[in-house]
Amino acid sequence: MSEWEILKIPKTNNKERILQALRSVLSNTNFVNDLKRVFICIDAYQAAIQKIGSSDSNVILAFPQAVTAIEDYNNKGEFPEHVEAFTPEELIAKFSEIYSNHNLRFNRFAWASLMVAFANHENWGFSSYMIPIVDFISSHPCLKSDVLEELNSSFKLSSLFEAEDWGEVIDENPAYGFAAALLQRGNLEFDIFIASLDFNNYTLETIDFLYARLRHSRYEFSMGRYPEAYNLLAEIPPELSPLVLVQRKLNILTAAVKTIDDPVVKDNILPGELDRALSLYPYDSHLLFLMADYVFSYEDQNRIVPQLIAILKLDPLNVKVFCLLGKQYLKEGLIFEANIIFQRLILLEPLN
Repeated sequence: MSEWEILKIPKTNNKERILQALRSVLSNTNFVNDLKRVFICIDAYQAAIQKIGSSDSNVILAFPQAVTAIEDYNNKGEFPEHVEAFTPEELIAKFSEIYSNHNLRFNRFAWASLMVAFANHENWGFSSYMIPIVDFISSHPCLKSDVLEELNSSFKLSSLFEAEDWGEVIDENPAYGFAAALLQRGNLEFDIFIASLDFNNYTLETIDFLYARLRHSRYEFSMGRYPEAYNLLAEIPPELSPLVLVQRKLNILTAAVKTIDDPVVKDNILPGELDRALSLYPYDSHLLFLMADYVFSYEDQNRIVPQLIAILKLDPLNVKVFCLLGKQYLKEGLIFEANIIFQRLILLEPLN
């Protein structure tokens, strides 16, 4: 049988339609007595996706307004390429304009355009610009890594961070140490955060507020202060909280339950938050894994397998949930079924 016959749909290039077909055929498949059939269906799905290839005629530009915005900015002469002087104050003013522009802040080409203009005047030297740039970044940290890399390389900021007296500068201005770390190592957490947003649904002020909460919560979590870390995110209105913050909030609760013996969190707060999150994002793989992990860790033994199977029928590609199912099969003496799962997981993720 072809993959399309196994999935019971005509050939299509619609990835979501193929995934829906996989969920449909697995909804009536027995995950104990017909486990091999489960993986045959998953193989059919993967074969169908592979035949489609990675090309997608519906690619959407992440920031479609940005190209026009940059052109307008240039056409108005906002990036001065032929001026006699370009002071640090003027440079920071340009930074502020881009940073406050919804269409430009997260687009590297807007910042690169400014750098090109500045590169025409390398004879001005870089030293007088370095501290103003670091100062700007320390108070404007919501920037993507590619922009920070652009600034770091264009103004040769590494020479500042390697200077003998840089330690003294940080002692006087601790925020500069944070800015230097961003400029040197990038801002991966923010990259992930901004990529997860439906960008056009959030103002810059809201983005800055949410990311500040995320950073503060991460710090509290790193210090082992789980209630404080959780509350910082729980206080955000649900209509403003994107998926990435919902996931982080549940990560905190999951860690707290495993670390702190608090029956209220374990029996009420965590399952309640999981239910609410999955009502909003019913197919999110990470949330479904957290629910599966909760079921595996705290549910009555006779209810674990049915609930794990129900989760896998929603998310049949979730390797972590399959692993939990395999472990539960071992606990229940279903050695043959557990072996089928673990053999397939070895093929899927040999390093784990």
